[in-house]
Amino acid sequence: MNMRAVVSAGGVRYDDYVSRMARTIGECLAPHLERGKPYAVADFPNYANIGDNAIYLGAAMQLESMSGRAPDYLCTLNTYRRDIAASMPTGTIFLLGGGNFGDIWLRHQAMREDIIASFPHHKIVQLPQSLHFTGRESIERCARIIEAHPDFTLLVRDEPSLELARRYFDCESATCPDTAFCIGPLRRPDRTAIRALALLRDDRESALAGDIRGAVAMSMPVEDWKKPARHDAPFDRLLERLFKRLVMLRPVMMRKIGEIYSDRANTLLDAGIAQLARTERLVTDRLHGFIIATLLGIPHIVADNAYGKISRYIDCWGCSDLTALAPDVESLHSFLEREGLLPPPL
Repeated sequence: MNMRAVVSAGGVRYDDYVSRMARTIGECLAPHLERGKPYAVADFPNYANIGDNAIYLGAAMQLESMSGRAPDYLCTLNTYRRDIAASMPTGTIFLLGGGNFGDIWLRHQAMREDIIASFPHHKIVQLPQSLHFTGRESIERCARIIEAHPDFTLLVRDEPSLELARRYFDCESATCPDTAFCIGPLRRPDRTAIRALALLRDDRESALAGDIRGAVAMSMPVEDWKKPARHDAPFDRLLERLFKRLVMLRPVMMRKIGEIYSDRANTLLDAGIAQLARTERLVTDRLHGFIIATLLGIPHIVADNAYGKISRYIDCWGCSDLTALAPDVESLHSFLEREGLLPPPL
């Protein structure tokens, strides 16, 4: 697919595309987890990011389906304490996927590298990530840690990430779709409230200038992900303190903790679904806006973020017949005008 061409769309029915993505994920993970065998999941996203929580839910569904059991160990960035072996002497450690492998989100990367360095006798699998490093020193440090581990597998979401992995890291590496697709097709209300909605980034990853955002805002609501109010912050802190201190009770606590975390992830996903399901069409520059819209069967126009995250993904995995890709601001503007989604010029 030529990502610099005019707006393009896939030709596959969205439900067939979702099924293909989930099937491919299962094939990617099959060599790394046997039925009935223990496993751990590290880096549960205990924060209000709808995309990361969708990634977790899809991964959790797939891993539990394959293994026939809940994880033997589950931790967040704040509850990890190098104690995986106490709950799981043998088995596979899965590091949650997403877009934070590199030197942008340093705390997550530090935990990831610590797990790889601290557990050389466990098989470790990095679930699908997008790789992004800004400094050679960071790459070289990560490469040394990976090289020292005898059984580490790095799964990535796009070809540029795979090229980077194979250039710098001495480990097994392969492409794999985003695990949010394992959630499967989602039910969409029969009636919608608005004709169009723009779900646009409001952070440093945005590539859309103020003029196009202003033009879009004249004909449809412009929002970023709405983060639901969290009323359970004190309970979060209590749970994390207990989790850190009561090491011997962790195996007993783990299933309940997993249920609590899944409930919270589902609450966030439900908020994202409610936000998108009210529109007939979506304009978005968020990768998980594209993915959740596909799961819901909502036609959508996709603009890229600042470093090509979405076009890289679609270039690797294609898209459904619901997706139109605008590779640059000019083509996005032209497409929206042609579809009557921008006000006519004065």
